[in-house]
Amino acid sequence: MSGFEKLFEPGRIGSVNLKNRLIMEPIGTRYADSYGHITERYKYFLEERAKGGIGLIINEASRMVKPLPWPPFNLAINDDKCIPGLLELTRTMKKYDTKIFIELAHLGIIGSEHDPNLVPAAPSAFRYHVTGVMLREMTRDEIEFVVLKHVEAALRAKKAGYDGVMIDVAHGTLLHMFLSPRVNRRIDEYGGSLEKRCRFTCDAIRRVKEEVGNDFCVIVRMSGEDFLDDGITIQDAANQAPLFVKAGADGLDISAGVFHISAHMFTPTLLQEEGCRVYLATAIKKVVNVPIITSGKLHNPVLAEKILREGKADFIGLARSLLADPQLPNKIREGRLEEIRPCIYCNLGCRHHQIPSEGFRVTCNVNPICGIEGEYKLIKVKTSKKVMVIGGGLAGMEAAIVLAQRGHRVSLYEKENELGGQWNTLASYRPEVSSLTNYLSRELRKSGVQIQNNTQVDIQLVKKLQPDAVVIATGARQKLPDVPGIDGKTVVLANDVLSGKVRSGKEVVVIGGGLVGMETATFLGKQGHKVSIVDIVDIGKDVGYTLKEALLEEIIRNGIYLYPNAVLDRITENGLTIIIFNETVLLKADTIVIAIGSVSNNMLCQELKGLVPELHVIGDSLEPRNSLAAIHEGFKIGNLIPAPVDSGFEETLRG
Repeated sequence: MSGFEKLFEPGRIGSVNLKNRLIMEPIGTRYADSYGHITERYKYFLEERAKGGIGLIINEASRMVKPLPWPPFNLAINDDKCIPGLLELTRTMKKYDTKIFIELAHLGIIGSEHDPNLVPAAPSAFRYHVTGVMLREMTRDEIEFVVLKHVEAALRAKKAGYDGVMIDVAHGTLLHMFLSPRVNRRIDEYGGSLEKRCRFTCDAIRRVKEEVGNDFCVIVRMSGEDFLDDGITIQDAANQAPLFVKAGADGLDISAGVFHISAHMFTPTLLQEEGCRVYLATAIKKVVNVPIITSGKLHNPVLAEKILREGKADFIGLARSLLADPQLPNKIREGRLEEIRPCIYCNLGCRHHQIPSEGFRVTCNVNPICGIEGEYKLIKVKTSKKVMVIGGGLAGMEAAIVLAQRGHRVSLYEKENELGGQWNTLASYRPEVSSLTNYLSRELRKSGVQIQNNTQVDIQLVKKLQPDAVVIATGARQKLPDVPGIDGKTVVLANDVLSGKVRSGKEVVVIGGGLVGMETATFLGKQGHKVSIVDIVDIGKDVGYTLKEALLEEIIRNGIYLYPNAVLDRITENGLTIIIFNETVLLKADTIVIAIGSVSNNMLCQELKGLVPELHVIGDSLEPRNSLAAIHEGFKIGNLIPAPVDSGFEETLRG
């Protein structure tokens, strides 16, 4: 624990004593059943985090009211039928001296996109930009109904053994909308002045606190800043906070951002700085005398310790970091920092690419066990096999680690001087993500994998070594568009630009508006280049919403021009000619950067068919996708060579 004394100092919020200053923030999992009741999956998921040493767990936003809007398979506390499962959950947490709260939230318009016929209530009538539906103004009776549902839910939570509740008034939820001058245009007692806009929230806090008593904790999750024109500002938040405390809040959790608009500040991406919201918590701490929780990219224990020591906040909130590594608190306390599996804030498994076949349940890009804690067990093999893993990218590294942990004799072959594959391109201009490859490299050596760098594997080498199994993870190469002039001297590849292998001219056109194209454009824009992005579809069409919002913000900041839904005509020495709005336009450019995706490197697979007893292809070698697919396929194949008899692994590891 040396150096992290403050993180592991006991703390107190209201009547609740906590063993340390680390809190698991609410994160939607969709691990509940179709009624919103606790499942074995949900219980095992949270139990693993309790075992990991966290001081307080706050369950995800929980349904208090039926029917929609509400995403499927989220937790519920809307009737007494929920209590038995919740009681079993809280009893499990207490075995580890971990306290547990539940978040109470009325999502308001969030989730209404699941039902296009729904017309949700809002503070005022306005057109919801996500669905195009004209919302209706909420009545006083409906407001009183929601306050009552908060009270009923809090009483159920107390009956179910919870230590407290968190009332969510942030992120575009119903109560948050009432707080925001942007969407609350009422002229009655619930709108107008800041105090009137706070009335709904304060009524809910006051009534809940009156009913549950002082021996039950009530905290409020609030927005320190919406990052929107006419939204809640830091000054607004500083004026709201004392009102919430006066109403009965025992503590305040300071978040930011709004779903579907500024969600990249609610769920910060790899583009934001570490601790990007701490200053908001510090501002609120100056105006109230209750404990303050701060969160948002605080996986770095050195930074977290510094925040507490400097009095900027009282508790550190974590969520995605605990998906990546449930043992994070224990590893910090025991000084095992190099063993921490790092969250890279990609938002892939937890936000953008949940598993559709399982109700869009949450997983984690870097931790494939997330969500299957109760089902998965690493099984040692009875007969060790000699396994060649060809390709040292994310898929190959993960496969090699798991295979070695299970008892196989594993050699990992990489043609380059260092491991990491295409991930190294990203790390070359975003060095913080190299934490993932550094972690995997340490795990490879710890697991006893024989690493062969600078080795190009061919059919002769495989014949010579005679492995029992071969895993091909040779990745992908960049794809070129079929356009006249593609072989011109001004044409370069995005990966070569990002890695610094080539230099770009003053004026640049990026062909491809996906993630790599947007990243390349912002990379060049920050360096002062005049940049345009061209795509045959919408810019950022398949980019996850939080990352897309963050990238578009940088694109606007750097004056990058966008040409969506354009047809590529030809590349010339003067630039790129496109057809857009039925007109031919020349985009002048010194450099044309190609970023339209990848094609698999799988020629070796064809050559090895029938020559080895067991042959598998994973990651981009199978089909170019993303890092989540690479790591999860590596994990899966690592557990399936050979598949344990009657283990059900194919079922457990699907997705």
